[in-house]
Amino acid sequence: MKNDTKLDDWRNQIDAFDDALMTLLAKRMAVVRKIGVYKKQNGLPALDQKRWHSLLAKLIAKAQANGLNPNLVKKIWNAIHKHSLTHETI
Repeated sequence: MKNDTKLDDWRNQIDAFDDALMTLLAKRMAVVRKIGVYKKQNGLPALDQKRWHSLLAKLIAKAQANGLNPNLVKKIWNAIHKHSLTHETI
């Protein structure tokens, strides 16, 4: 197998993007925990259905505008949202 510098460069770029995504996800979850505490202290439900549907619509539109598969984006954010809700209810 030949040494493919371009492939290595692209993989390094993906690794950097993955690292950035992980950092952002950790920061997002820290805010989710704060929201959970606030909601609990103020007797608010963990799920704000109206906000969730509005957010998902915006994300799907952004996905389409950026040439991403909206179904993939929806699946990813559904997973993030589901996980976030478990942290808001702790």
